[in-house]
Amino acid sequence: MNITLKNKTLEVEIDAFGAELKSIQYNDIEYLWQGDPEYWKRNSPVLFPIVGRLLDDEYIYEDKTYKLTQHGFARDMQFELLESSDNKVLFLLRENETSLQRYPFTFNLFIGYEVIDNRIVVTWKVENTNDKEMYFQIGAHPAFNFLNGSYIDINKVTNQYLLEGTPYVQDITANIKYDSIEIDNTTFTKDAIVVDNIDYITLRDDTKSVSIHCNNFPFLGLWTKLIDNENAPFICLEPWHGIADFSFHDKQLVTKKGINILQKGEIFNATYYIELK
Repeated sequence: MNITLKNKTLEVEIDAFGAELKSIQYNDIEYLWQGDPEYWKRNSPVLFPIVGRLLDDEYIYEDKTYKLTQHGFARDMQFELLESSDNKVLFLLRENETSLQRYPFTFNLFIGYEVIDNRIVVTWKVENTNDKEMYFQIGAHPAFNFLNGSYIDINKVTNQYLLEGTPYVQDITANIKYDSIEIDNTTFTKDAIVVDNIDYITLRDDTKSVSIHCNNFPFLGLWTKLIDNENAPFICLEPWHGIADFSFHDKQLVTKKGINILQKGEIFNATYYIELK
């Protein structure tokens, strides 16, 4: 089931399966990657309850090992539609028998979208419905229709988390000053570029731009898929409350880098927005 939100200049489509953005048309131009499976079948998956990949796709919690694949399971689950209007929608995901086999926590995950002028405001709310602490990560993974020759403007001193061609963090380079990155086929040869404490980032070409405003998000990933050493025709800007495992991690969920902890009944809230020009 797809929901359409719109105003005078912006039309957005969201699928209740995964609560995933499927289309962003601003002034009749499609900004969001349309999921060509030749390159990458997704558009803008929600990452929950982990971001990135676990070592051996597994983690340990209370002396038990659980299998959980990259980016978690929310992107492949049907959300419940709670509210919908011309410019706003709210979805809910709860645990089920299958999720509990991979992730032993009960939860309410609310995902909201609202269109305001040239912006899409995205809200996340995670509610701990357990009688114990809950551990989780959450992130966004929107892909945009930008090609080689585009620029990513960061304009900040940040730390970079080096994947070195693997799914895991191998090392950290501290205090790198990033201005603008021109995208070419060498930009992502060592996989995603992962940085921290970025409040605002812009992806632009000669005709359009998209900015992610993600104040208070601890991590942000930049990525496209390499096929035969050439970039796919999209670029992802990914604000995260979480990060992939470090290569030397002991697999314990409670000590995972970037893990969020909620006490019984506690609620986590986060908001970012996408600005089109």
